[in-house]
Amino acid sequence: MRGGDWLRSGAGKVPSAVYLLAATLIAFLAAGSVYEYYSGMKEEARRKGGELVVWADLVGQADELEELVEKKRDELQELEEGLLPGRTPSLGAAHLQGAFRDYSARSGIRITSERALKSVDRGRYVGVPVEFRFRAGISELKELLSDMKGSGPAMGVRSVRIRSRGEREPGRLDVTLVVEGVIRKAELAN
Repeated sequence: MRGGDWLRSGAGKVPSAVYLLAATLIAFLAAGSVYEYYSGMKEEARRKGGELVVWADLVGQADELEELVEKKRDELQELEEGLLPGRTPSLGAAHLQGAFRDYSARSGIRITSERALKSVDRGRYVGVPVEFRFRAGISELKELLSDMKGSGPAMGVRSVRIRSRGEREPGRLDVTLVVEGVIRKAELAN
């Protein structure tokens, strides 16, 4: 075969089926890439749509949230009214000692000793503990604790130690109470 005969015979020609197969493969690969791109965009749009729904819900609840914040602010204000007066732990301890003496006198209890303990950091507040020692009967102690529960300045019993006087004084107890009140930190008190 001569050079020209080979071209005329079609032996060197690429069949159209190969072109069709190549075009289909390219179209398939391109369609997969396009599908991935658009499905990624669709997923991102769905995610951002969800974020928008959350934000829309928050905006819709803004009035409720403002009411809740105001309510909590009022509750905090009411609780802070029960704090001990005084800007320092020593002044707070003095107020706590005075209030406790009043409650114990009403219950018929005579305090034998009292001492302010080291203050305790409680975040925005400072705990002011005071240790009191006295002798009392069970009913007097119960009355004292009841009076403290509804007290003007908020105070709580941090620890209690009770020892019986035994046969020397039946029904009498040696009591050690650590009572704690709270003041607002000086830098926040303004």
